[in-house]
Amino acid sequence: PVFKGVAVHDHWKPYFRFDTVVHSLCGAHLLRELNYFDETLKHQWPAQLKQVLIDAKTAVAQAQQAGQTALSPEQSTALEQRYDHWLNHGLLIFPEQLKPQGKKGKAKQEPARNLLCRLRDFKDSVLLFMQRFDVPFDNNLAERAVRPVKVKLKVAGGFRAVGGAEAFCVIRSIWETDKLQGRNPFDTLRAAFA
Repeated sequence: PVFKGVAVHDHWKPYFRFDTVVHSLCGAHLLRELNYFDETLKHQWPAQLKQVLIDAKTAVAQAQQAGQTALSPEQSTALEQRYDHWLNHGLLIFPEQLKPQGKKGKAKQEPARNLLCRLRDFKDSVLLFMQRFDVPFDNNLAERAVRPVKVKLKVAGGFRAVGGAEAFCVIRSIWETDKLQGRNPFDTLRAAFA
């Protein structure tokens, strides 16, 4: 609740309760979903939307390597037009299902339509990495940082006490921070326990 900044996530609805953050949707999660529909539906729109996201990621990386702080307006416009074109193409294939008369609630929609609506309704969050170079394309770095804790829980069956869990998290935090900053984690741990 006190976090301020950009949260890159997989569109889990409860995250949107945090209104003090800017939301960005993880490109890797979206690519996996698009890949699923590409393989199962054999339509053009999922493959083309995947390609737009990959092309946008590549364009941002190339611009950053060239020392630029933003894509050119022409580049951004072209990528957004391709995105909109294939998004609308998909929405034509999967029109909104109307609620049957006498039924309460919303009509169940095709899973592909649900993804397309998310890509439409949260377009700014999907393409935020293109507009702001300080926002990563995906949240893989954060997920890699959490993975060892999850593995520890699965393999060892959990922690026996809260103190052990807290110590493990502190050591992992030091370890990952040192690796990111190019320092030897063993040196830091030796200094801490000396």
